[in-house]
Amino acid sequence: MKKVIFILLTLFSILITSCSQTNESKAKKVIKEYFKETLDDYDSYSPVSSSEITMAKTKWELPKELEPELEKLAEIAEKINRSGFSNIDITSDADDIIKDLDKISEDSYKKTLDKNMIKKIENWKALWLEFKHYQDIIYASKNSFQPEFIGWKMTHKFRAKNRMGGKELNEIEFQFDKDITKVVKVRKVK
Repeated sequence: MKKVIFILLTLFSILITSCSQTNESKAKKVIKEYFKETLDDYDSYSPVSSSEITMAKTKWELPKELEPELEKLAEIAEKINRSGFSNIDITSDADDIIKDLDKISEDSYKKTLDKNMIKKIENWKALWLEFKHYQDIIYASKNSFQPEFIGWKMTHKFRAKNRMGGKELNEIEFQFDKDITKVVKVRKVK
């Protein structure tokens, strides 16, 4: 009798487990529903592959209140480029360049430089310190950002006929809501 109960409980748990949907299967079902509404020829739809489903999280964006700092940073980068540096942008590493300018400013190098060059190096250092100031403000915001879970995402590759009747290979990244019941965002990969 114990064996019969054990076997029945085992079969029941297998049945329950097999009936519950995985996140991947939910996502694929939502994708099919999305394609029924959006593809030119749904009957030609043929799935090729899907990535694993992963969490979608918010991404850092520059807060509106830091836009003036970004503008100032861009202005200073332009001044630096006009002063003799080239290809400096707002992501350039100020720390390394400030260290290099400090080394050049040391007494051992100063003896070999003329007064104009010493003045130029001092001006560059002042610009780079100002650049670093605004860059640090922006990076502090970015580094303190805590991403939040906003749903799920999956990349799906498939073939389907286009409006002209030709079959195309497509790859799309889908973003779903937290419960994986609807498509929130679509981005074509290829």
